[in-house]
Amino acid sequence: MSPVARLLSLGRNFGFAVVLLVVLLAVNLILSPGRFQPGSWGALVGLAAPLIGAAIASTPVILAGRGGIDISVGPLMGFVNALTIQVLFLGTGISSPLVLVPA
Repeated sequence: MSPVARLLSLGRNFGFAVVLLVVLLAVNLILSPGRFQPGSWGALVGLAAPLIGAAIASTPVILAGRGGIDISVGPLMGFVNALTIQVLFLGTGISSPLVLVPA
């Protein structure tokens, strides 16, 4: 298959996803232009770090093939979030267990 035909094939398969990504980025840029400034990239990466970690943890299982997807990453993320909330907030004098609800 020629490179042009391969590119057109990718466009047919992923065209809608690319258009949707561009539209969502444009809407995000219009509604929140400060998010794309270099000063806010650190906070953005910090907020995305748990999901980045989960994606990295799931990648080897997905790449290994055989139709397996490791579904234990989600519950483990919830456990780590609850443990983090308990260590960070309950140790500071906040004694309500309701702080675990957002986790």
